[in-house]
Amino acid sequence: MPSPAPGAGPEPLAMFRTPVFGLGLSVVIAAVFLGRAFGGKKPASAFPSVDHDRSSYNFLGDAYGMVEKGRRQWPGKPFFIQGENGPLLVIPPGMINDIRAHPALSFIHTVREDFHGGLPGFEAFTLASRDDRLLQNVIIRHLTKYMGTILHSLSEEAAFALHTNFGESTEWREHLIRPAILDVISRVASRVFLGEELCRDEAWLEVTKEYTTAAFMAAMALRQRPAHLRFIYQWFEPLCAELRRHRDRSRAIIGPVLERRRAARREALAQGRPAPVFEDGIDWFEQEAQGRPYDSGMAQQALAATGNHTTSDFTTKFMLTVAQHPDLIREMRDEIVAVLRAEGGFTKAALANLKLLDSVMKETQRLQPIATYPQTLTTAWEGAIPSTGVLARIATDDVRLPDGTLIPKGTNLVTDGGWRLSPDVYEDPLEFDGHRFLKWRGTDREQTAHFVSTAPSHTGFGHGVYACPGRFFASNESKVILSHLIMKYDWRLAEGSSADAPILGLFVDANRAAKVLVRKRPVVELDLDSLSM
Repeated sequence: MPSPAPGAGPEPLAMFRTPVFGLGLSVVIAAVFLGRAFGGKKPASAFPSVDHDRSSYNFLGDAYGMVEKGRRQWPGKPFFIQGENGPLLVIPPGMINDIRAHPALSFIHTVREDFHGGLPGFEAFTLASRDDRLLQNVIIRHLTKYMGTILHSLSEEAAFALHTNFGESTEWREHLIRPAILDVISRVASRVFLGEELCRDEAWLEVTKEYTTAAFMAAMALRQRPAHLRFIYQWFEPLCAELRRHRDRSRAIIGPVLERRRAARREALAQGRPAPVFEDGIDWFEQEAQGRPYDSGMAQQALAATGNHTTSDFTTKFMLTVAQHPDLIREMRDEIVAVLRAEGGFTKAALANLKLLDSVMKETQRLQPIATYPQTLTTAWEGAIPSTGVLARIATDDVRLPDGTLIPKGTNLVTDGGWRLSPDVYEDPLEFDGHRFLKWRGTDREQTAHFVSTAPSHTGFGHGVYACPGRFFASNESKVILSHLIMKYDWRLAEGSSADAPILGLFVDANRAAKVLVRKRPVVELDLDSLSM
């Protein structure tokens, strides 16, 4: 075996191969098992449980079946299913408003548990679940604040990103759509999160995509192991090793940029000059942290994880869905021309007036939500990962609901998002109707007609105290990108490709195998690139 390179330190796993470590590991495992066997036990539950084996693989393969069985057996009542992390209490839709803002039902604790906060490699999720809500405050106080000033930058980067991925050919070209859209979203979001200095850095764009993918895979792999032994298993899991490598690459890219900025500030202050200000995600974390320690590389990965992958999942579903409705694409194109021509470009008012586009987006999300079980990779917020449109919580104390239901401390729970497909809420709920929410405008349902609005019947962005604060940015970013896409390109499903989204557990993931044919439109009704703010 070759010796480590100078300065590299000892081989990371060498210590695990020694007799002393073997003895120590035996003692640790024995202690953990004895503690589990004879330690305190959770109180017995009064809730019924769906019959199933205790394998988490059964949950991954048939979570929908479990929930449906529970609905039939105990309509309107909570019940347990076996989830990846053990028993999972399913709360019926009628109780969503009872749990959405309860202080003892924590989404942050769900993040820590499902994405192994505290373990090396998962630092983005450790940061996302900080008690001081650093990531959430960056989004609420900074990203949303500068929304009106970044639209021109979003439009400029969207044009570049679409050109990079789909080109200028007026001939039909086949594309694997999910990675192409992920690249588009990553580039556009990086323009806001990192500014012009890094937004086109190919090394950063690559690692932002790879870190989140590796995190999902590594987290899932560890969830198949006993919770009390994951801190050991993670050292032997190749996916976790890969995740740690992506973490180190992220730090190596962001760290020097931050240090240069800090040095520039120190120099300016020493010379009596105003400190330079950078209006991007790197600077926002500096402002919000106020000297508190944080991991700058993982902070940017947390932003990317909560934004890039969820928006790319949604945009992919949107493209695959509307490809089956060409008349709807033409209607949206007409609306974009009329609104942007009247407003003179991308403004907050213009985006708000793209009402048909907004309706089609919301209908896509209703049928294939980018919601939240487990509410985790949302890291910062609910609604950040693809799933069935449910809320996830952990009870940090005993919780008594208004009807007397007692949820014991330590219970993992999710809400049943079934109302999104209920005929009591939606007419023809299984049918795609791009005009559905447009028709709600001007009625008593106006409040829930907007893409960014949440309700128990539409929890694609979560609901309640943890509802996604980044949904306003996600909405505007999506509308800018989709406007460019709709105006500049035609697309259709490639032969043999399906728009159906596969299901894993409660996740509804955009079809990663789907291919589309894309071509540049030879004539466009409105040149978006020439529009001024």
